[in-house]
Amino acid sequence: MNGLNARKWVACPCVGLSLLLAGASAMAGASCNQSPLKISASIEYISPDTATLTVRHAGRADRQAGVGDCLVAGDTVIVPSTVKLAKVFTSERLVRLQPNQPPYSISGGMGHIANQAATYLASVVHALSSEPVPDLPSATASRSFGDPPALRALAALDIPTPQRIPRSVKEIIVAWRPIAGAARCTLRSAAGSVAASPTAEEPWCALKVPDGMSNALVSADTASASTPIEWHVVAAGDADLPRPPWLKSDANAAMTNGDRAVWGLWLYRQGAPQWRLAGLSMLIANRSTSWAAARATWSILSAGSDPAH
Repeated sequence: MNGLNARKWVACPCVGLSLLLAGASAMAGASCNQSPLKISASIEYISPDTATLTVRHAGRADRQAGVGDCLVAGDTVIVPSTVKLAKVFTSERLVRLQPNQPPYSISGGMGHIANQAATYLASVVHALSSEPVPDLPSATASRSFGDPPALRALAALDIPTPQRIPRSVKEIIVAWRPIAGAARCTLRSAAGSVAASPTAEEPWCALKVPDGMSNALVSADTASASTPIEWHVVAAGDADLPRPPWLKSDANAAMTNGDRAVWGLWLYRQGAPQWRLAGLSMLIANRSTSWAAARATWSILSAGSDPAH
């Protein structure tokens, strides 16, 4: 990698549920004192910050909820006239709510996932949720005076280690914190070359792995054409992919997308450096399995600290 300005971006994996519930934080509400697998949304922002939202659920009394409260499927969020703007994280995105809009209904929920995987996901997602998530940076922000794209590699991916991609990973996710510009990333291999650009909603490139690829060079544009962000990528067998303690070698047939999301998160945070692109790719590909996986993805891409600390 080039000597780019590294940015810390993933919270310490050893911090558990108690960190979050003990103090004021994004997930500090009593409504979050449950398994994150039951949570479908979270309130991330309210202006003014002293205001609350009304949450209605059939068969229950209305309650007032503030920043840090969690929501479950069946909740309906009503924004009072005293609130200028509220933001709720759900369905892989931040939803903006205002008083002139209809009440917002919460849906979703978590499918089956291995018990130990659920325990790991609970500890990680609560640690990652120590601050409200900001809007993700846009990789397609307009530029003035024709300035070239200016990108900064995410700290955990700003490494010279060749990245190993198992056959089961069909798309390589290249993620960075964009500064400005219409960015572009490219995969070049003897089996073929592909290119992609992030969208305004997703600050990453999804590069399809060519059939038969054995090794490749993946690069992302930077402000200087002579110093791209680069990863050397080599193909790996699925059997080579490190497994978390709860995932047995014969579990592939019964594995759900939720299990794969947690596996990817574990691999990115706790696996060896050469598996980080694979881990992030697995997490993002399966992030829609739950609020917890989606929020972990959002937190990783928007803020945090280096996974090695």
